[in-house]
Amino acid sequence: MKIPEVIFRFQTEQTTSASLEAIKYEILQKLKEYDYRVTAVTTNSVTFKEKPGMVVTGVESKKLLSGGEFLINQLEYSNTLVFNYRINILPGFVILFIVLTFCIIERMYSGIPFFGGFFLIASVFQYFSFKTAGKEILDEIITEAIDIT
Repeated sequence: MKIPEVIFRFQTEQTTSASLEAIKYEILQKLKEYDYRVTAVTTNSVTFKEKPGMVVTGVESKKLLSGGEFLINQLEYSNTLVFNYRINILPGFVILFIVLTFCIIERMYSGIPFFGGFFLIASVFQYFSFKTAGKEILDEIITEAIDIT
């Protein structure tokens, strides 16, 4: 049985003068560095997923992506690198459900608004940190690909 996913999807892109080969090389190096599993490599795309059972801390937000795809669009004098990535937010909902269930069972009704508010604030913070994590990964790849070229 496959576990369902609740996913946020993001997209970021950037244009660079780096060569196609340098970009693909740096993408594969970054995915290896961040311990992702590459599922497909074509002439102009790289697809990846997280490794099963991957455990990370909040400090390592670049390692928290559930998967994604790098698309390289070749233009006449440059390349555009498009990064589509996703994050599974189901674990956060499971933790919230467990905490709220505990509060209801123990009749600690004042804890419900506290944990609900905390979860809402944490979710907004997490959303923006994931959004910037993709941009940071893309910037690192392009910077290092330009250094190679």
